[in-house]
Amino acid sequence: MNFTILANDNISAKNQLKNIYLKLNMKPDLMNTMTFDCLDADINQIIDYCQSIPFFEKYKFAIIKNPLFLTGKSNKDYEEFINKIMTYLENSNESTILIFYLVCEDVAKVDDILDKRKKITKFIQEKTKVLKIDKPDLVTLKNIIIKKFNKLNNTIDDDAITYIIERVGDNLSDIKNEVEKISLYKRNEHIRKDDVIDFVTFNLDANIFDLCNMILSKDINKSLVLLDQLLKNGMEPIVLIFNLAEQLRIALLTKNYLAKNYSQKNIASLLKIHPYRIKVASQLNFSTSLIKQNLLRLAKLDYQIKTGKINSYHGVKVFILKI
Repeated sequence: MNFTILANDNISAKNQLKNIYLKLNMKPDLMNTMTFDCLDADINQIIDYCQSIPFFEKYKFAIIKNPLFLTGKSNKDYEEFINKIMTYLENSNESTILIFYLVCEDVAKVDDILDKRKKITKFIQEKTKVLKIDKPDLVTLKNIIIKKFNKLNNTIDDDAITYIIERVGDNLSDIKNEVEKISLYKRNEHIRKDDVIDFVTFNLDANIFDLCNMILSKDINKSLVLLDQLLKNGMEPIVLIFNLAEQLRIALLTKNYLAKNYSQKNIASLLKIHPYRIKVASQLNFSTSLIKQNLLRLAKLDYQIKTGKINSYHGVKVFILKI
């Protein structure tokens, strides 16, 4: 049995990999596990390894990371790699577990990772067991945080858990790092919201993206609350203006291409950005004229702030209120 692991979080992918070992009653070891990075791996070396027998075990593992030929994210020529891996999978070694391991953290749903138009994608889906791991929902995320703290001999208030997620986002790797940092300072203690404020790093990038979506969805109250949080944690209003303008520009181009019957994947390829950003832009309930109007407003606001004619926070707040 061969596998393909698809995830939008590296920790989730690693956990799925551990589960495969457990189900086969195996442990990763240097004698029977080899990891290859598809970005620079020699396909002949991979095939030779896969066809060899394991050392004193029933199975050996070949893990191929970053198989970008399954996505639309690489311009590298993978023709030789694809041809040889397809030939191998037609008659694969039963004692070798071949695992394609692909993590794309910038997608909301793992179904968006694969380029389903490609022959190799369909082939891999037929010849391997595909394991898709989406980021956990809010309830699951909270339970993960509680269990992590309990493992480190800490307990935590519910509002403190919520605040961790608000500050860090839903990336499990980032959350794990922050939980361990808090526990390092608060050994065997109960964690409160004030502790999160003191020790947890605010993830500006994730929250700026969320704020832009809130503003463009006209969720004014939540936008103003998050704006205050971001400003308190060091965000410059000019950065927000730039990100808003970029999303509006993408939305305008997306509307124009959709009107010409381009698919979202075609548009993403043309604009050289991830398909998820096109998906978000396509859902924006703004007319073309309104998008252009707001782009002009942002350009004017940017000029007024840079020339000192308006307070940056006040200018951004007025923009949000008038969206």
